Amino acid sequence: MKLSFFQKQSVAGFMLVCCVNLFMGCHRYYTTVKGNVSTESSKKQQISTLKDANKIFILRNGSQSYLMRNVNVDQDKMQINGTLDTVPAEHQLYISKPGKRKYKTEQRPVLTEVHLYANNKVTAGNGQDIALNLGDIDKIEIIEKDGARTTSSYILGGLGFTLGALVVMAVIIAATKSSCPYVSVYDGENFKLQGELFGGAIYPQLQREDFVPLSIQSATGEYQVKITNELKERQYTDFANLLVIDHKKDVKVLSDATGKLYTISNPQLPISSLHNNQNIELSVNNKDSKSYLFDDADDPNSTNEVYLKFDNKTNSSAGKLVLNLKNSYWFDYLYGAFAKHFGSYYGKWAKSQRKKPAGEIIQWTEEQDIPLKISIKKDGAWQQVSLLKTIGPLMNREVVIPLDVNAGKDIEVKLSTGFMFWELDYAAIDYSPNQMIRVNEIAPYQATDANNVNVLSGLLKADKQFLNQPNTGDAALLKYKIPKPEAGMTQTFLLHTSGYYEHVRDYKGVPDIGFLKTFKQPGTFSSFSKNEYLKVRSTSNIAKNN
Repeated sequence: MKLSFFQKQSVAGFMLVCCVNLFMGCHRYYTTVKGNVSTESSKKQQISTLKDANKIFILRNGSQSYLMRNVNVDQDKMQINGTLDTVPAEHQLYISKPGKRKYKTEQRPVLTEVHLYANNKVTAGNGQDIALNLGDIDKIEIIEKDGARTTSSYILGGLGFTLGALVVMAVIIAATKSSCPYVSVYDGENFKLQGELFGGAIYPQLQREDFVPLSIQSATGEYQVKITNELKERQYTDFANLLVIDHKKDVKVLSDATGKLYTISNPQLPISSLHNNQNIELSVNNKDSKSYLFDDADDPNSTNEVYLKFDNKTNSSAGKLVLNLKNSYWFDYLYGAFAKHFGSYYGKWAKSQRKKPAGEIIQWTEEQDIPLKISIKKDGAWQQVSLLKTIGPLMNREVVIPLDVNAGKDIEVKLSTGFMFWELDYAAIDYSPNQMIRVNEIAPYQATDANNVNVLSGLLKADKQFLNQPNTGDAALLKYKIPKPEAGMTQTFLLHTSGYYEHVRDYKGVPDIGFLKTFKQPGTFSSFSKNEYLKVRSTSNIAKNN
């Protein structure tokens, strides 16, 4: 069977999805986060919080390691009590290979671990009941997934794969990736990928603000951020300020799509998570990249919907829906496949798009089910509360959607989008009142391009005087001076930017007018996605059987 050019492109898209899954499966990384051991009170609070999160505690005493069972924190005596046991095989990875920081699927239990390092005064042995004074704990290490390095491993490196596999992967990514400036942060040794900026703002009139969480902490009072053009694009960044948020250590600070900040201190998982009455809680109850993909090809509709139900036994009438999610690589590829049908006319079409009102383009994306629609059930009817714009496929992002809820009554939320446009990794709700925070918005004091040329003037304020990055490989290094947090507080960082970008394409051939006209109808893009997926799946099955 001879495949058409478009079918070959579809196969390439399918290969991309498969490669991404393969790289994610084989190249996952974890990192260690240092706990606060400055006071016994901070240790007590931290260990109690980790225990409530069902973490596994491992006591490290010199060269010896012990699993701690039946952990309990004695608030009065300032002790942690438990029974010591042999560390099982599934929790030996970090102990036996502390420098590797790479894990396979079957080694995921490492992500549940907390390592407590005791000083020399502590004596311990297997089977022993221990009452460990908090003052005798010198260090706490919390194991977490290293999302940035995991993503970088399959996007930018693919450690452990053959050169041929890397070349294939690089070619597919270069041919299909079509979104957004990349942002990275210096962690003291390397620049770590954090995400993408103002996704979907592909024309000047779509310029918008974005608020990207940055996960690397500053240790020197200086913060270094890099904005890069890695793709066939022209990129324009209007300003890039750093939001520095001081807050209590026992809360998390997240933003909604408009940049409004919320504190999260008691997130609650849904009591049910369903798609077509099928339980999907394994996909959305943990931040583990095992996401729900909105990919039910058997659903008669081309859109997919998730139904979340939450307990509300509080008196609160305000809920903070927390979602950890991103766009899919399939969606990113699909937009490129759609654009190819313009052929040599693509440049003229893109130019005509720049003359359209922003509202007209935004309405088209909404009619094509591209944003993630969030609705809440009120008086038996679904009411839309938010439309989440695209954020790109590189990194998951955690966002808040504020909800008006009925105190003391269960809450029903619906998430809907086009076929395989988004990936949902985690969902929870928080009813706690917002706590006091202090916010500093700081402009960069220095910005230089790859040739060490000063480009600061284009980034200082929202004046449409842009940092221009017209070429693939353009990079700008931004530096910020960070004030110290208040005593007893910690800091969260968000990059507050505004800008847009333009695709650079040189397609050949005659435009497929009949095909393109169908996209004037609402829902066509989602149907296109589902149909192409079914074609690819069929092609894959044929290839497998031959």
